[in-house]
Amino acid sequence: PLGAGRAVAGGSGQGVWSEEALGGANALDVATANAQLDGSVGAKPRRSLSVAGTSAINTTTITTSGGQTYSGAVSLGATTSLSTTSGLVSFGSTVDGAAANSEGLSVDAGSSTVSFADVVGATKALASLTVSTTSSAAAAITLRSVTTKTAAGGTQSYGAPMTLGADTTLTGYAGSFSGSITGAGYNLTLDFTSTTAISGATSTGLGSLTSDGPIQLSGTITTVGAQSYNAGVELIGNTTLNTTNSAVSFAGALDGSAAGWTLTTTTGGGTTSFGSTVGATHALGAMSISSDAVSFGGGANSIHGNSTLLIE
Repeated sequence: PLGAGRAVAGGSGQGVWSEEALGGANALDVATANAQLDGSVGAKPRRSLSVAGTSAINTTTITTSGGQTYSGAVSLGATTSLSTTSGLVSFGSTVDGAAANSEGLSVDAGSSTVSFADVVGATKALASLTVSTTSSAAAAITLRSVTTKTAAGGTQSYGAPMTLGADTTLTGYAGSFSGSITGAGYNLTLDFTSTTAISGATSTGLGSLTSDGPIQLSGTITTVGAQSYNAGVELIGNTTLNTTNSAVSFAGALDGSAAGWTLTTTTGGGTTSFGSTVGATHALGAMSISSDAVSFGGGANSIHGNSTLLIE
């Protein structure tokens, strides 16, 4: 076994690593060109892991106190959990499953950040993706497009503030966002077959936002371009939607999870349009619409209950 504090260089070939091969009870830094990781890594403490080439991760667990860097393409041969205490987890290239819709990935960076520099699941969709960190930085998670399976279980969960690194499409069964989303001018498309939840945070800088499946909203979402909600929307808290002279459109029914949640839309020279009923199950509270034009496609009886409607 390798001793404490050692760095392992794999050269241009491929190293095959397991806890048994690494050995030692103390911290160990591993740096290799290409790596195949078998068995749990980190049952004995590791400081960090750095792979300069491709990574075939065939283990269920990799744990380090410091960072994990996967510079080349990553292939998951098992549903895998990557965790650090206070180190960045960084993916410099694509991440895929060994078989479509089969392997899931969970990443917990402790108090540090998680970065995906390329797409996830584009060639072979992951079963699921969960990303968490206690960091409150706007780029606690940096993300590009992600594909998980669209059948039950194909969830994507982002448990910290997120910044887009490119125009981003998230495809899967269900999605949840508990932190802010910073767009950096990029467009975000949510293509989930079940419900997406954006809860409580303030999201800014998006180019545009498109949701093709049912969505739950609360907090504030600000885009330069349009916000298009192409299926039903449920407010789970007070919600403010802002654009810069672009439309906010609700193609399906708009309702609350309970009566009284408020909705504010501000679109400048853009329009706000409602394609179906508003508050038919749970009446909204105050509604404030500041737009160049307002359209109620549901007809004269579109708004139900005791909502207060202010149109400016």
